[in-house]
Amino acid sequence: MHVAVIGAGAAGLVCARELTRKGHHVHVYEGGRDVGGLWDYTSDVEDDLLGKKPSRRIHASIYKSLRTNLPGELMAFRDYPFTSKGGGRDDWPRYPHHTQVLAYLKNFAADFGLLDIISFNDSVSSVQLHENRGWVVSSRLHTRVRYDAVAVCTGHYTLPRVPVIANVEHFAGKLMHSHNYRSPEGFVGKRVALLGAASSGIDLSREIATVADHVYWCANTFPQGHAVAANMTRHKPPASFHGERGLLLSDGSSIDELDAFIFCTGYEYQYPFLDSTLVSVTDNWVHPLYLDVLSQNYPTLGFIGVPFLVIPFPLFELQAQWFAALLSSEIVLPSRQERHLADLAHRQTLEQSQVPMHHYHKLAQGQFDYMNRLAKQCGADPLVPAFIQASAEAARARLSYPETYRDLPG
Repeated sequence: MHVAVIGAGAAGLVCARELTRKGHHVHVYEGGRDVGGLWDYTSDVEDDLLGKKPSRRIHASIYKSLRTNLPGELMAFRDYPFTSKGGGRDDWPRYPHHTQVLAYLKNFAADFGLLDIISFNDSVSSVQLHENRGWVVSSRLHTRVRYDAVAVCTGHYTLPRVPVIANVEHFAGKLMHSHNYRSPEGFVGKRVALLGAASSGIDLSREIATVADHVYWCANTFPQGHAVAANMTRHKPPASFHGERGLLLSDGSSIDELDAFIFCTGYEYQYPFLDSTLVSVTDNWVHPLYLDVLSQNYPTLGFIGVPFLVIPFPLFELQAQWFAALLSSEIVLPSRQERHLADLAHRQTLEQSQVPMHHYHKLAQGQFDYMNRLAKQCGADPLVPAFIQASAEAARARLSYPETYRDLPG
C-alpha cells in the first residue's frame, strides 16, 4: 500500500519503519525543520503565552533542563537501545536529557533509512476520503496526493489545555501555560502561582523555587514524598482571580500580590486536518477509535500515540506493528458491529468506574495488558517480565526519591 504518515516524531518514525518493513510505500509529512517532534527543542515561545491564539504555533513543549522521567532501558524502542548498540552512547545518564533523546531519534531515522521519505517544513492541511477508495492528502508542499492509508502520528503535547478560571481577564500579572516555559530566569524574585501537580507542575514548581521569592503550588492533590522548599507552599486550586494580583482559592483562602500564574494543566488532542465526520474530540476523548489505534468507520486510518500515562516509545512501536500488520492483511478485523460493541462495552466500563471523559485514553497500569494484546494480534514478541518489573521499580524510585531518582545508580 501507499501510506501517508503525518509527523516525524517518535511515533511517526517508528510507524514509518514498521510500514516499510512490511513492504509498504511510505511518505512522511513533517511540519517542522527536523525529526524529533516534541523532542526538537527550541528556546522560542509563542506570542500568546497561554497558547490559545498564537500567531505562530510552537510544536515543542519541553524546557531547557528537561530529562526523561523514565530510564533509557524503558524509553527505547525494543530493538534499538539508548546505548552504543542502538542510537545512544554508553556514557549517557540513565535518565537522558532531551538533547540526547533527540540525538537518539535522529540516529534512528538515519540508521533505518527514513530521512529520504520525509518532507520537512511540510505541514498537512487536509486529509480527505477519496471518492472511490483511499485518501487524498494536501500539505504545504504537496497538493492532493492519493494514498491507500494514513497514519496520524502528530502527538498531543502542543495545544495547551487551559481551564476557565473566573475573572482571569482582570489579572495584571504574567499569565502563561507550561507549554511556553523554557527556563526560570524570568521569575527571579517573583511571587509565582502554579496550577497542576502532574509532571510539568512538579518540575516547574521545583525549578522556579530556586530563583523566585515565593512559589504557590495549587492542586487538588499532590504527589507523595515531594519535599517543599522553604519558599514554597501548597494550596487548593483557585476558584477565581481576585483584583489585579490575587487569587481566591476553593477552600476560601486567598493569595495576594502575585507576579505570575502558570497553568501546568496538560494539553488538548487536535486534528485540524481531519473532518469531524472522520474523528471527533470531546473533552479530550478521541472517538470513534478501535483499540485506541484505528478509526472505527475507516479502517485504513490509523492513530499512533493516543494513549497517555504510558511508556511511550515501546507502545508506539507495538501500535505501529499492529497497524502495519493490519494493512498487510495479517490481522482479520472483527466486523464493524463487533468493533462498535467492543468500544461501547469499554466506554461503559469507564463510566461505571467514574473515569472522567478526559481520562479515557489514560492507561497507566493497564498499558501492559494493552500492549501484549496488540503484540499477540500482530505476531510481535510480548513484553518480557523484566520490562514490566523495571517499570515497577522506576515507579517506586520516583515515589521514594522524588528529588533525586534520576541520578540514582541503576
